[in-house]
Amino acid sequence: MITINALPNELLGEILGHAMHIPDELFTSNAARSPFGTYAHPHAARRYLLVNKRWRDAGLRPLYHDIVLRSRAQATALASTLRQDLNLALMVHKLRVEGGFGVSMAVIMAACTNITDLCLLVNIDSHDSSSGICLGLRYLSPTRLVLLDMQVSRPLSENGAGLLVALQRALPQWGDLTTVMCAVPYGMDGRMLAHLLQHAPNLRTVILTRGWRKGFMKPICELSTVHEVVFRSIVPCKPHWLDAEKAECTQSVRDKHRMDPPVNRPPSAHAIVNASTPEQDFKYLDRAPPGVTVQEFRRVVGYHWRTGDQLVAELRSDPRVVDYVQEIVLHPLWNWGGTQVHDLRPLLEVVHNLKSIRRGSRVQSPAYVPWDAYELLIEQNGCTLETLEGICLESAPSDHLVPIPSLWDLSCLRHLSWDCTTVFNDLQQLPEDALAMLESITIAACHPTFARILSKTCLSSLKKIYLHAPAPGNRHICYESHGILLHSHGWKLDEVELDGFFDLNILRASPNVQCLTLHGEELILRGEPKAHGTLAKIFLPDMDCSQCIEFIPRLHLDSYPALREIHWRGDWPWTEHAIASNGLIPVVDHILSPRGVKFYDKEGVAWVPRLRVDDA
Repeated sequence: MITINALPNELLGEILGHAMHIPDELFTSNAARSPFGTYAHPHAARRYLLVNKRWRDAGLRPLYHDIVLRSRAQATALASTLRQDLNLALMVHKLRVEGGFGVSMAVIMAACTNITDLCLLVNIDSHDSSSGICLGLRYLSPTRLVLLDMQVSRPLSENGAGLLVALQRALPQWGDLTTVMCAVPYGMDGRMLAHLLQHAPNLRTVILTRGWRKGFMKPICELSTVHEVVFRSIVPCKPHWLDAEKAECTQSVRDKHRMDPPVNRPPSAHAIVNASTPEQDFKYLDRAPPGVTVQEFRRVVGYHWRTGDQLVAELRSDPRVVDYVQEIVLHPLWNWGGTQVHDLRPLLEVVHNLKSIRRGSRVQSPAYVPWDAYELLIEQNGCTLETLEGICLESAPSDHLVPIPSLWDLSCLRHLSWDCTTVFNDLQQLPEDALAMLESITIAACHPTFARILSKTCLSSLKKIYLHAPAPGNRHICYESHGILLHSHGWKLDEVELDGFFDLNILRASPNVQCLTLHGEELILRGEPKAHGTLAKIFLPDMDCSQCIEFIPRLHLDSYPALREIHWRGDWPWTEHAIASNGLIPVVDHILSPRGVKFYDKEGVAWVPRLRVDDA
């Protein structure tokens, strides 16, 4: 059997080169956040060169083939290395420079004469220096030039303008240059760009990746040497439910994907989109697979019906479509300003196969549902309903002493949202196996009598609870309800979400919780810290940088020995200047890192010290 140590150096070099190769889409990326800011690629692959001397010799060439410089310290270290061994400089073929980085760049560019792909940042910060790059351009003759702006819309600094002047002087000597990929800098028009590119004698292709407008086409296309001009634009993201199984639906339905979503208006506005006839929209449903049928029906409804009466009329005209209605989302048009959803009851009289009813994700005000509509919902869809989420029940009439019996017949219910302070008769005996499938419960407000009713049930599947900060007038009864509920079921919980407050007593009553999510920018702290041996993750989805700086020291981290991850909503800085001015980084380095806690941003990237002299 042949082992990797028996491979010839040439083949070993190819294998290591594949591991350390930087894809071209990353090398030329003009994203606002550098794809190399996390060191996810190819930083880890470079460790292969530490296996032994043979691997080091075989991996040097692919290691130096693609160079990405992101700080002055990295540029200084590379310049020092190339001074000591000029053979390494001849291995460099692709160079990406995300800044100016001073005179060290002149040393690097003078030594790396084999560069074929040169990627430069045009809008360099005013505190940075492009003098080294300007001096080094005379030593190069790349075949491709990539100009970046990192999607920053600001006028060119003096350093950026100086770089463009230096490029204009160097381009006549770049006889090998055939392709320019350019993100048009802020403030530059087509004639200015054409004036810059006309100095390249053998330029054939111009690719504009950002900032181009209609007026750019003529000046660039009139360049005598240019044979091809490519205009690229970012494809806008679509809602996820517009992307599944497109090949399975008819052309008439696919055409609806191209319609612009209507603008939200008060319910007094006219119908935004006129409903089509059932035959036109649903004639293909009998032939489509069941899963596709449900998804396609949801797409059509999402674009065609914005009021309940309009949808009810369509469903009554074609009863066979009723079975496809599995989810109701309460949109702003149905619930403008937190008003009552008047047209929900007629719809609930028609549908009988619902799996979910919830509030739209972008609706801030509560979705108030009348009590009689809630009773009808349970009566019609009790055996299929899985999710009741984001709705607020109106108080029950005075003659309602207990929750409706149908609530305990929801054998499939997995997610329950409760926001109602009605007083119930908590002496009634309930089946222990009621709500046996319930996995999570969200409580915005409830009376202690409702909490006592839940405490008498088994809730064997309960794993998560989401508690909102109570309103000032209901704090006493809501905090009492939280205590009753957690006393009975807290030991079952794996995950807890709190909105607007952080009650340490909740963690004390939930000894097995592993994940804690704290919503809100400013949290009300209650209770005294106590050791918790299982909490491993904390999510802070609403806090910005300054709020995290203030909140983290108040967490009493010594009380959570198992804590390993904290997640926040921001992005890590990736430039030297931004890192130096970020106040959260010292908190992470001096408070979290010594305790073994990693701090993640919204992209799931953990902070690691970077862009320092010892990291270069």
